[in-house]
Amino acid sequence: MLELTTLQELEDEPTAKLIEPKAEATIEEKAKAETLKSDDREKAKKRLSDRLKEETYHRREAERKLELSNKLLEEMEVANKLQSEPKEDDYADFTKFKSDQNKWIAQKENEIEDRVTKRITAANQEKQYNQSMQEKQKIYLTHREPLAKEDDKFHDYEVAIDDAVSTWGAPEIQSLILNAKEYGPQIVKYLGNHPDDLVNIASAPQSERSFLMGRLLAKLEAKPVKKITSASDPVRPGSKSAIVEANPSNETVSEYIKRKNFG
Repeated sequence: MLELTTLQELEDEPTAKLIEPKAEATIEEKAKAETLKSDDREKAKKRLSDRLKEETYHRREAERKLELSNKLLEEMEVANKLQSEPKEDDYADFTKFKSDQNKWIAQKENEIEDRVTKRITAANQEKQYNQSMQEKQKIYLTHREPLAKEDDKFHDYEVAIDDAVSTWGAPEIQSLILNAKEYGPQIVKYLGNHPDDLVNIASAPQSERSFLMGRLLAKLEAKPVKKITSASDPVRPGSKSAIVEANPSNETVSEYIKRKNFG
């Protein structure tokens, strides 16, 4: 016979038996949980990678279709072009002859117009390039002057760079120096004092030269650039002159500096 537990018996049982504390997760359970989290992260990475691959595929497919479409258009234009001037004797139908003759005239006019447009575009581009180069050279020369005064070997540095450019066929170095604007002369000085770096950059593959020069520029940009100014030293109000002659025979250096700055 099934015995029923009375209310009194339930009340008599220890509370610990009725509400048992939740056991802490074992090492195995924690490891399993970490594994599941790691698996979730890997799955998320894979989903992202798959989406990127899909996007790349669709982009390249669109580029391929566009390239194919442009190629077909070019082929159609070539096929529709008359290869030689129509001659009436070659036509049985005079109307067809006149149509092709007009087509030939329009074709030649378009070719002439295209050549003129290309020449004008090329001339404008060359003019803009020359103006840009002149501006960059002006900036270079402005910031070159103080460095050349400080270092009488500066011209030798420029010659060494020209020689490296010629030896390794690396005109990008000169272009990048001018494009660096006020930092250009500093690049020249650095390369002149570090000939191994100059050779490493000049002899590097073309695709790496810009990277190496950019890294050098970033290194130099981290240092303050000496400001170029033609203004004279300011004269302190109330003083007769900003220039005070030193008299080392009867004053110390600190006294001279104090007199020069404060009068």
